[in-house]
Amino acid sequence: MTSMDRDTAPGLWLVYDGDCAFCCAVARAFQRLDLVPAPRCKAFQEFQGKEAERLWDAGIRNELIVYEPKSGALRSGVDGFLWILAPTWLRPLVFVASLAPAQALLNLCYRTIAYNRQFLAPKDPARIRCACDPDFEPGYRLAWLMILALPVLA
Repeated sequence: MTSMDRDTAPGLWLVYDGDCAFCCAVARAFQRLDLVPAPRCKAFQEFQGKEAERLWDAGIRNELIVYEPKSGALRSGVDGFLWILAPTWLRPLVFVASLAPAQALLNLCYRTIAYNRQFLAPKDPARIRCACDPDFEPGYRLAWLMILALPVLA
């Protein structure tokens, strides 16, 4: 029985930047793992009006958003991923990941990747700027540079 057979994350949508190769790859991975069905993975560019404004205000520029249209609830980044994983067989892992020390470490890792995603999956320079290019955050850039320097320093 796959996770979707048990109605995983009922009603939750994964919203991503459709112009970002890395974000698209994450959305495809969630689909392949049967965590979010394809019809509920939606590019930010498909939203309009007040919904798009709410997603922008919630931080779609910097992190993926998990959206529950019925209630209007939004969660971003690690919180959103844990929300998707909570009803699956990974619930014990979600509980551990929700503890403050683990969540702080996961948030640091997630944001380091999210804020530097243009280096992990560079876009074609001829294309337009991604709709949701991340903000420049010096701390996450420094963390990224430290990760890159580890093999050289080891």
